Amino acid sequence: MTGSPIKRERKARWLALKADPAFAADCISRIACGDSIRALAAENDIPINTFWHWITKEHGGAVAAARKVVAAQLADQMKEAAERVEAGELNPKAAQTASSIRQWLAARYDRETFGDKSSVDVTHKGIVGLHLEAIRQLANEPIDGEWANVNDEMPAGGGLERSEYGKVDEEDDDEDGHPLDCHPLL
Repeated sequence: MTGSPIKRERKARWLALKADPAFAADCISRIACGDSIRALAAENDIPINTFWHWITKEHGGAVAAARKVVAAQLADQMKEAAERVEAGELNPKAAQTASSIRQWLAARYDRETFGDKSSVDVTHKGIVGLHLEAIRQLANEPIDGEWANVNDEMPAGGGLERSEYGKVDEEDDDEDGHPLDCHPLL
């Protein structure tokens, strides 16, 4: 076998822990109580990357729910610290520092509730949208001396009719004597 006996024993212990559903439930409940994934990995002598990958991939939904519980607990702790400051039991600067750390963690653990909210106005037409709208409007208006489709429907003859806005130069026809098929702005 490859690897040292210590590594083989460590891998065998990890495979046994990973197969045990009670171990996963215990890890999730400890995460909900505020224990870090790094501390759980170190306590069980499991490489952090291995443990992190397993817990987030195999039990990602449960970890997210546990972290939401922790975020709510952190918010409660910030409220308690504020009350202790008001009662004069806690230094305001220390409470501010501790609350700022808790607030940061709560925002990471539950972005929907405690994270910074930002919204994007998707109904606003920028300059490009206004420019395209103007081009579309111009494309629908015949210009003097051009061929124009009178209606959105094809005329009875199947071709384009002459615009009533003026004469059309003969050089606008193609080789067959037919008017050019497309509008120059389209």
